[in-house]
Amino acid sequence: MEDNLDVYLGHTIFNRTNERVKVRGQLDGYVGRKKWKPKEEWVINENTHEPLITAEMGAIISQIKESGLRDAPANKQVYALSGILKCDLCGTSYAGNAGFYRCNAKVKTGHPCPNNAIAQEKAEETIFTLLSEHILKYQSIRPVIDAVKRKLGQVAPQLRPLEKRLEQIEKERNRLMTLFRRGLMEFEEVERELAELKNNKKTVQDSIDEMRAHQGVSDVDDNTIRNVIETLGEKVRKADAKVRKQTAMTVFQELRIGPKTGSPWARNITVKGVYLPLTGVNVASPRGFEPLLPA
Repeated sequence: MEDNLDVYLGHTIFNRTNERVKVRGQLDGYVGRKKWKPKEEWVINENTHEPLITAEMGAIISQIKESGLRDAPANKQVYALSGILKCDLCGTSYAGNAGFYRCNAKVKTGHPCPNNAIAQEKAEETIFTLLSEHILKYQSIRPVIDAVKRKLGQVAPQLRPLEKRLEQIEKERNRLMTLFRRGLMEFEEVERELAELKNNKKTVQDSIDEMRAHQGVSDVDDNTIRNVIETLGEKVRKADAKVRKQTAMTVFQELRIGPKTGSPWARNITVKGVYLPLTGVNVASPRGFEPLLPA
């Protein structure tokens, strides 16, 4: 009710929700990690329907919302690997609870799993050390960077046909306006064709803007790239828990936790699929990294 208070008061709201974000084709929250836009950006049409509550009641609810009395606890623990960490024995997801990741099969009747729980700190330190010291290292991903730079170097030749198409659209627009001024076309016909040209122009212009945004990337100094990549790895390793979770969900396809073996015991966390930030390129083989997790 707090989030939809204006609707209960009889108003209709537009432009309230931020755009959804997709990660590898899956919905993953909202732009800026916030569902609602700032209220000054909302478009509110007042008194569009019968209110369900009085203005006085609305004021009380608004005060409760502003006081934060009904907000979720701010100290709720974030498990950065939940959603991608799975059991290597039975394939069931590991879930975070009370400072540990545990195989969900252990709590299902008839589905016992002998795989052990693992301390949150141990699992996350292993994975984010791997990310910082091995994956986000310049030499590890230099072949991918070189391939991307070669691809971006091909942008310029592809721009000219789009620029010509933009010129043609503008000429066609001028032709339509001339015919209309001479009384050779009806307003409705001109309006319809202008609307189609406008849509075509936006599509072409968006493609041009995207290509131009990438121009010059192939000329970026290698030392600059190296510094950005390796600094990013260390920052992610030490980042806020929510940032670490978002990074893990974006970079790793799946993590598999193996059982304890040997004496003294050790266990493997296997990384299946690594996506480099900003490239969308899968650079790891299905079982590309297997960091050993000691006792």
